Amino acid sequence: MFGNLKFKSRTVAYVVSCALFAALHVWQFAVVNQDVTYFVVMLQYFVPGFMLAWVYDHSGTLWTSIGLHAAANALAVWPYFL
Repeated sequence: MFGNLKFKSRTVAYVVSCALFAALHVWQFAVVNQDVTYFVVMLQYFVPGFMLAWVYDHSGTLWTSIGLHAAANALAVWPYFL
């Protein structure tokens, strides 16, 4: 998404990418629980979404963003394995 939009407007590309990243992380909870207040939780995903879009924008490859996301997820579950 970001790659296609950045040629039209880099700002729009960042905003849309961050919004989609945030929405994809909370939509299932809002739908399953039939509670739209879950969309407030989306706000916490805008910063990581921006960081991943920035990494993609500056590296030119999606794999760096995927690797960063995987590393963040691994760090989040690391304490459970200790």
